Amino acid sequence: MEEKLKKEEEERRKKEEEEKQQKETEERLKQEEEEKQKQEMEEQMKKEEEERQKRELEERLRKEEEERQKKELEEKKKKEEEEKLKREMEEKKKKAEEEKRKKEMEEKKKKEEEEKQRKKEEEERRKREVEEKKKVEEEKRKKELKRRRNNAESEEFEKMKQKQQGAEAELEELKRKREERKKILEEEERQRKQALEEKKAKEQEERKRMKEEIEKRRVEAAEKKKQMEEGSTKPTFTISPKGSSKIGEKAEFLSKSAQKSTTARVSHTPIVSKIGNRMEQYTSAIQVRADLYVKY
Repeated sequence: MEEKLKKEEEERRKKEEEEKQQKETEERLKQEEEEKQKQEMEEQMKKEEEERQKRELEERLRKEEEERQKKELEEKKKKEEEEKLKREMEEKKKKAEEEKRKKEMEEKKKKEEEEKQRKKEEEERRKREVEEKKKVEEEKRKKELKRRRNNAESEEFEKMKQKQQGAEAELEELKRKREERKKILEEEERQRKQALEEKKAKEQEERKRMKEEIEKRRVEAAEKKKQMEEGSTKPTFTISPKGSSKIGEKAEFLSKSAQKSTTARVSHTPIVSKIGNRMEQYTSAIQVRADLYVKY
């Protein structure tokens, strides 16, 4: 009986030992499992951290690439706008030069026609003068014949009469020449005034165009500056209108040209006045001589 009890006790202890070992084994396995899970979790967190850092790096690179592309696009757009503006300026300049050449050709043609007309009128005037001279010579010849047929008492009277008629004819000729000269001078003065007015109109149009161009450039620069200040990531820079110094020089050159033209027009007036005074003096002298002949 004691052996049986002893045996049962041993079996119980053995069983308890086995249960204890099993429990320890399970506990150890559980610990190992927890350690493994913890290690896997740490590795997973590490991997997620690396993935997060990698994503952040890629995002930063992507943003930098987008900023670079955006900047390149803006620079390209700006360059294209400058090229477009340059082409437009060149086309306007070319068009203005063509119009100027066309106008110069028309003015040259007009001057040639006027010169041709003037020469024609001069030829007609010379023909009239030759015919009048012939007529005067014929009258003189007739009067000379008449004078020879008259007696000696009327010879001196006829002579003075012929001289008076010659003086009158000479006076009429001088008057006619004076009128022609006056017409020519008036025509020249009208042409000069017309050329000056056209030049002034051109200059005013050029100044107006320049002012509009400068204002347009300033507005564009202000708009670009405003757009650039609105974007915090965009670089700030200022745009200065190109060609402003050249436009100023051109305006100053046009002003000087207008002053020179005005000075030339004013300096021409005394010459016309001097010619008119001389003609009046000569006419007065002829009239006095004719009056003396009539008295005799």
